[in-house]
Amino acid sequence: MDNNNLDISGRDIKKVIKYWSHRLWQNGGWMVIFINLFIIWIPAYYLYMTDVPSEYDLKKSEGAIVYKELTKGDNLIGLSNAEGIEYFSCRTDSFSRKKRCFGKPNIILLDGKYGKIYWFEQKMYLFTKQKTLAKLIVDGEEKYSFNKFKKFFLSAKKWISWIAIILFFFSFIVVKAYDKKIGVSDE
Repeated sequence: MDNNNLDISGRDIKKVIKYWSHRLWQNGGWMVIFINLFIIWIPAYYLYMTDVPSEYDLKKSEGAIVYKELTKGDNLIGLSNAEGIEYFSCRTDSFSRKKRCFGKPNIILLDGKYGKIYWFEQKMYLFTKQKTLAKLIVDGEEKYSFNKFKKFFLSAKKWISWIAIILFFFSFIVVKAYDKKIGVSDE
């Protein structure tokens, strides 16, 4: 094997870095990298690195069921007790539109009833955590099972890496198309 092709001096590396940093700055590609890193890759990383605890390791909160309506028909389920109101989310990642475990008609039926929520703290983004609902028992009846949650969570975890890769390549194609449109050459 000819190793002469692999020999790159420090000067050549500096030229390559200078070329690509100028090129990215010139055509706005730095913005695509920034968007990919902070909006796609960091949240995807946190979801991918999150392990669902066993059912016995979940934290438990008890109290009266409450819900909070959010925009676009989403809602958070919560518990009201002596310590105040705690809200929990079924959202697994930043890409997920599903913030609710139940539709509004179903959650209204649970409002005010005594419930137990089993949950764990999930890191969602830089310096951001959420209480993720993993199991819900209302008046002794299981309304949202741990197995259902785990299946949903593992499915999201499996697909997040593919979504991130597809979005990265799509953004790369957009940058290359923009290069051609503005006439940036490789020289």
